[in-house]
Amino acid sequence: MEINASELGLTDFIHAARSEALRVIKDSKGDVVVEYETILRRLEDQELITKQETTLLLRLYKANYRATQGKLDPQKAFFAARKAYTSLAADGKASPLAVRAASLAVGAYDLSEGSQGTVVIAAYKTNYTVLGGLIGGAIGGSLGMAIGAAVGSIVDEKVGKKT
Repeated sequence: MEINASELGLTDFIHAARSEALRVIKDSKGDVVVEYETILRRLEDQELITKQETTLLLRLYKANYRATQGKLDPQKAFFAARKAYTSLAADGKASPLAVRAASLAVGAYDLSEGSQGTVVIAAYKTNYTVLGGLIGGAIGGSLGMAIGAAVGSIVDEKVGKKT
């Protein structure tokens, strides 16, 4: 059952999100992919996303991670994320949290104009954006996801996560 973020006081929400984030980070021993998978499994266990959505979202996160490591072309990863997001959004049966998480995957890329009008796609490491969004989603649904992602994106910017 989803807890509506409006039912939690702000301090309760922040405390719960911080506690869950610290637990996940400690349990993952620094492996950001394991952190992401742990939160997805929690959302799946709470029946907020399906097993198929978990698999899809984990694949998108791994693609972004590989793109930020120089092991996958950011353009290929971006278009895969956009295709998955569009598919989920148009599905009509996808969970709202899965659609929003796929949106986070699309937001992990920046499109800009390169020399002579070419398009340049850069991948951003979104470890804290995604982790914050998913933990917020697990605690406070869609509103929680938005709040968690916003806070996480500030952390990502401060630690210079662009590649």
